[in-house]
Amino acid sequence: MRQALKEWAVICRLLERGWQTLLLRKGGLADQPEGLASGPQRFWLFPTWLHQQEQGVVPAAQPVLDLVRRERRDDGNVPIQLLAEIVHSQWLDDEQTVLRLAPCHFWTEATIRQRFHYRQPGLHLLVLRVYAVPEAVCIPDLPEYAGCRSWVQLASDLSDAEARPVLNDAEFALRLRQIESALGREVGHAS
Repeated sequence: MRQALKEWAVICRLLERGWQTLLLRKGGLADQPEGLASGPQRFWLFPTWLHQQEQGVVPAAQPVLDLVRRERRDDGNVPIQLLAEIVHSQWLDDEQTVLRLAPCHFWTEATIRQRFHYRQPGLHLLVLRVYAVPEAVCIPDLPEYAGCRSWVQLASDLSDAEARPVLNDAEFALRLRQIESALGREVGHAS
């Protein structure tokens, strides 16, 4: 598997801990017009610092942000450890619906509003089942991974053979119910 989705390093760590199971995304400037909808259903998470801002996450996430800041590599490599599977995706064009998801993620309301209104109003909701491999695989941060794009094609395949869910089925089902409650509809299953 070579496909990877770029995401803030702090959000990747929150996903790894099972504290968050969704992403709200606009899509990158370099993405195809169909944006996130054109991506795969199963992919690696590529931690990035592009656009990451301290004021972009709520205070509860600050200790995690401080941790990933301390662990940030300066050797030109990116640690890849998380695999994600989309269990539900949709375009949300109602700002109040997006704001009701606040208990399910760690972005600030200001970040949500700014991203919601950027270019075309709305955000992609991706509900993820996240898996972790026992040890991160460090890959070179190649020039082709740079830029404002959501999806990158890794230079080589990474094995997901040892990947295990970060949340057990019962915990994941609970997170789905929280998201469903915010949306007022069913969103997936705890596979």
